[in-house]
Amino acid sequence: TCSGCSAPNSPAARPRTSESVTAEQAQATLLVASDIGGDFADETFEKGDKPLPCVKDGKTLEQQVPSTINVGSTVTSASLQASFTEELRAFPDAATATNALAVATSGLACATGTVHLSDGSSLPVTIKAPEDVTGSLPPASVGKAWELTASEATIALVAAQLGRVLLLFSFVATPATPTSQLPNPIDIAAKGVTKLANS
Repeated sequence: TCSGCSAPNSPAARPRTSESVTAEQAQATLLVASDIGGDFADETFEKGDKPLPCVKDGKTLEQQVPSTINVGSTVTSASLQASFTEELRAFPDAATATNALAVATSGLACATGTVHLSDGSSLPVTIKAPEDVTGSLPPASVGKAWELTASEATIALVAAQLGRVLLLFSFVATPATPTSQLPNPIDIAAKGVTKLANS
């Protein structure tokens, strides 16, 4: 099933209008530490829309394509010095969600950019060309993935659209963290899309 496609008895997975699903219902579809495994622990999600790395005018994704619902979850691993965040943004219809994905893609369309951090500081990053990961996601969804590298962090981003919902996944670790010990970002994103679709 997918948002806006089927499962008529599942409003959290198939919200056709902003009134058909609450933020609490949307929150329940997000991944938590037990979904990730290992020693990851749930943390408080800090909502804060920042300009995309390649945007020069300072506009955020929310400013360019306003969402009707915006919720998220965060898990961290002290031993791996890594964190994972999933953000769900619902829009009035699938066409608007498609536009939001296009805007997010455009905002990552540069070889070097700037990641704006929650403490107000910024982090220069190099950005690899996006990878189409639609084939690795559940049916009826589309997605792209990016790898960002900075002097003190490695960042993997995955954006996945399912109907009128856009899921944004970010994975941050230190360069010293062995990649082999980290969950595969695309696999985790696929798990997140599946959890949404089955909710």
